Amino acid sequence: MAESPLFERACEALEEATHLSQVEARGTLRIAIKEAGYDPGGVNRPQLLAVVFHSLPQELVALGMVDAQQICDAIASHLATD
Repeated sequence: MAESPLFERACEALEEATHLSQVEARGTLRIAIKEAGYDPGGVNRPQLLAVVFHSLPQELVALGMVDAQQICDAIASHLATD
């Protein structure tokens, strides 16, 4: 499955901010995107940022990460740079 370049950048940022492997980061973000009703292959910046701030924190907490909001802030910051 081909994902958008934004999805790829968000996955890289999630890997950097956590102990998740590449596969785990991609899967976690893919689940959060799909739960929000979007497609990882065509997600745009506003959609992905909505996921990062609203759906992803819940996924990270479910994985036992207590600093989920800080992680999401780091991902959003990474996505803001071009």
